[in-house]
Amino acid sequence: MERFDIRKAAVAGQFYPATADAIRKQVAGFLKGGSAEQLPALGCILPHAGYQYSGKVAAETLARIDLAPVQTVVLLGPNHTGYGVPLSIMAAGVWDTPMGQCEIHSALAQEIIRSGNGMAADSMAHAFEHSLEVEVPLFQYFKPSLRIVPIVFGLDDLRTL
Repeated sequence: MERFDIRKAAVAGQFYPATADAIRKQVAGFLKGGSAEQLPALGCILPHAGYQYSGKVAAETLARIDLAPVQTVVLLGPNHTGYGVPLSIMAAGVWDTPMGQCEIHSALAQEIIRSGNGMAADSMAHAFEHSLEVEVPLFQYFKPSLRIVPIVFGLDDLRTL
């Protein structure tokens, strides 16, 4: 089992604001113009570029999802850095963002690893990767108590994925 880790923000101040107040202000700006009906969702696809490029789409998408019953989100994203194992779960600890700490649902992460699908506990693959990091503060904006299971993949073999 992986040790307890604190995954520090690697791209705060670059891909998204470096403070909670600035994130809240920017996201609130993305959502001007009213709110649409919230719907239940099993999953969604969010862009992971800097907020200045894709934050509005990501924020508007999350604003449409009824997160009230959701306690944990499994995040899937590409590994742009090449660090770590090809199918990597950060299986323990917290992600530290300007919005605060976001806990990893360790039991679910371990269950995914035990399922025999090739996933491995590896925090190195996540250390500098932006694809999931940019999403976490957005989820925290809408539901601060949410837990995550972060998974990055460094391969493009469709059969494996």
